[in-house]
Amino acid sequence: MKTYAFSIILSLLVIHPPAYSQSKSDTVEFKIQKKFIDRKMAWYLNVTGLLMNTGREDFFGVGGGTTVEKKLWNSSSISASLNLFHVSHDLWFMNNSSGYTSLNLDLNYRYYLNLKNRMRTGLTGNNFNANYIVLAPYFLFFYKPYRSNSIQWDFEKGEWIIKTSRKIELQPYLKVGYGIQRSIWKDLYVDINSGFQINQLPDFDDPFSLMYLNFNLKYIIK
Repeated sequence: MKTYAFSIILSLLVIHPPAYSQSKSDTVEFKIQKKFIDRKMAWYLNVTGLLMNTGREDFFGVGGGTTVEKKLWNSSSISASLNLFHVSHDLWFMNNSSGYTSLNLDLNYRYYLNLKNRMRTGLTGNNFNANYIVLAPYFLFFYKPYRSNSIQWDFEKGEWIIKTSRKIELQPYLKVGYGIQRSIWKDLYVDINSGFQINQLPDFDDPFSLMYLNFNLKYIIK
């Protein structure tokens, strides 16, 4: 009898394991897209370009560097960028161009205009993936292999004569603009802004002398 009862209990334990035992089962993992991750801070490596003019000459710079951006509140941020440029310098009134090196320190305050709406409609998380207005003081440190000391017309040769010298120069600017920043693939962002800049008293005969265009390709590393 005892042997029979023991056999029944043993068979029940085998057929119905105790409640605390755990069986293996397949699990499904959901990966959140990077653009939906909430971020208070971002650190980027960036390739950048800057196009501007002063009324008499064009500046076109292409380079690279790094940017750190930190949230102040949900819809605003501050950031600092340091980029090394190769600058192409063209005078409008004559066929003369040259290249030189520029170090750009850029301090940004951004207000993201449609971030809350994009979060509400499920297009992004609480991060930096939205349209914005920007107020930014920035500084260009130039090393110029040449600097125009004087320009005069040579009536005999029929051409401009430029006297030049080498110089290291600092130019401060203040820019106000409108921009778009979007996540385009995993950790890759595109950031374009354009607007008006103030350096010195501009040539008001040409309103385009106040304009700039800045474009960035950013890879987020943290």
